[in-house]
Order: sequence, then C-alpha cells, then structure tokens
Amino acid sequence: ASGGACPVVRCMPNTPALVGEGVLAFSFEDPAVAKEDREALLGLFSCLGQCVEVPESRFTAFTSLIGAGPAYLFDLMEGMVQAGVALGFQHRDCRTMVAQLFAGCGRMALGRPEVHLMQLRDDVCSPGGTTIAGVNRMDADGLAGKLAQAVFAANDRGREMEG
Repeated sequence: ASGGACPVVRCMPNTPALVGEGVLAFSFEDPAVAKEDREALLGLFSCLGQCVEVPESRFTAFTSLIGAGPAYLFDLMEGMVQAGVALGFQHRDCRTMVAQLFAGCGRMALGRPEVHLMQLRDDVCSPGGTTIAGVNRMDADGLAGKLAQAVFAANDRGREMEG
C-alpha cells in the first residue's frame, strides 16, 4: 500500500485489453478512493474492454480464471489449428478461421445470455453426426474438467504467492 500517501486502486487486466477486448478487474476497497475518482478510472479504462469491480478477496480467483484465461484459450486454439493443418488446411488460413470461430462463439454467448452454454453446444450437434462424435470424444477425455483443473491450479498457485 501507499502508507496513506495516496488512495490505492488495484487493477488486473487480461491481454485482450491490448485490442480493446479485455476484461479488467478493479478493487476500490481503499476508503480514500472518492466516488468520482472511481467513476473516472472506470471510464478511462473502459476503452480497453469490460471493467468489473471485484472485491480484493476475489482477485486471485479472477486472475486464475480471467487473467490467465487467454493462455487457456490460445492453447485450445493452437490445438485446433494443428488439427486443421493435419487435415490439409494452410496454417495461416486455419489460424484465421479458428480465431474467427472463437470470436463468433464469444459474440453468440454474449448476445444470448439467457441460453445455457450447453444448449448453444447442443444446437450444433446433429443426431449421429460428426459434431456429436467430436463432442463425445471431448467428454470422454474430460476436456471441461481439465480446463477447470487448470483454473484451480492457477488459483492454488496464486494463493501460495499471496502468503
């Protein structure tokens, strides 16, 4: 802290802030932070993406899920690009298609918050089709659980670093 020399605000961005699509957590728990300063900071940083208020006690969890999240998604993207190249697509073309796939899915999830993510997934699956075969494989391999475990491992490490 600043030893009372000035108000302290904690901020944790993620790397998509570099392109104005980040998620930035702010903690305004210092009582010396004036309401107008809080609003000014949120307004200033909003050009970098979505600004959310997170209590100090949840900062490590935010960092583990959202701060580290781009690494998880880029890993998923890389796996899909590698598969696409193995299927005969040019790397450059496959990377562009996969990046657009992630962007489009993100916009769908944001644009339809009332629809459960599993419903959005199931809407793509035809009975006996190729998509359900791939989804069944991911389920058998525990992909969702592995992603959750990555977040939990990051959270555990963050807690160790706090101590």
